[in-house]
Amino acid sequence: MFATRLSRKARHIRSARNTHNWAKLQKDAVEENLRVTASGTWLGRVKTKEGNFKVISIHQGKVFDISTSVLTVAHLLQNKHPLTNCVQACDKAKKLDIGLDALLANSIQQLNDPVNTKTHLVSPHDLSSVKAAGVVFIKSLLERVVEEQAKGDASKAMAVRNELNNAIGTQMTDVKPGSEQALRLLHILIKEKKLSHHYLEVGLGVDAEIFTKSQSMSSIGFGAQLGIHPRSTWNNPEPELVTVANRFGDIVGCCLGNDVNLRDFEGNLLMR
Repeated sequence: MFATRLSRKARHIRSARNTHNWAKLQKDAVEENLRVTASGTWLGRVKTKEGNFKVISIHQGKVFDISTSVLTVAHLLQNKHPLTNCVQACDKAKKLDIGLDALLANSIQQLNDPVNTKTHLVSPHDLSSVKAAGVVFIKSLLERVVEEQAKGDASKAMAVRNELNNAIGTQMTDVKPGSEQALRLLHILIKEKKLSHHYLEVGLGVDAEIFTKSQSMSSIGFGAQLGIHPRSTWNNPEPELVTVANRFGDIVGCCLGNDVNLRDFEGNLLMR
């Protein structure tokens, strides 16, 4: 692992805000992150109490301010061996003036107080854009078709889902996208079952869909409140693996991300 890991519990914490488990979920999120960052080398960014942004590294359980030698995360990733460079930067750096436990606690407090004046974590990603691969699992493909067929109406989703699973679910389990079998099935689904081609061609066709999901400096970090359109009534978090690549195309690390999905908007407007 090379990038700051975002806790799965923390990503789901917002939905449990009004329950008696709220305080416990916050505590669990901090403890989980303390556990997983006790070993390995982690890269991240913080916003200090003075309002400055700094690149940090968590190495052997200690938090180092490496911003004097690493200007941005994107800058570090331009190197052929960023992990080695990061460890070397830690050897020369001073420890941050706040411990990891306090840093995590400050970050999770954003859920209670979005105007956070304490030193806290922000997204580890800065000047690079976030790319995404669309509809890479059969279950995901079926759900995209459900959204479209239901026209963004959550009350119709279960009926559409059952109909699709009965009609085509079992046929798609072992299909390899881009294969002759997949292309034949694609033709049947579009021509005979009159399903829209948009998601089916992405999920079953020859070419993968790679698109820009988020511009630079637009993602949010651990504990931050996320914004949901006030008209959306059908939405959910999507925990996903985020791989970190350098300019040579090498995968040098990973973290967890949350691709929030407004299912009513997406199903009605085909915003993929």
